[in-house]
Amino acid sequence: MTGSPKVFGADPQGAIEELAAMGVDRTVIPSFLFFADPAEQLAEFSERVMAPFLDA
Repeated sequence: MTGSPKVFGADPQGAIEELAAMGVDRTVIPSFLFFADPAEQLAEFSERVMAPFLDA
């Protein structure tokens, strides 16, 4: 498994947590999520969703 449709939902961090609990350490995040302002939206997503897992 490389992804989860839940990443598109209201709780993308929860989706990442579920994947991590299954042993997934990499996942695909579709680029169209960041279409409007890629630099800003990717930075925000990274800080909000991915950063908590970087030290884990």
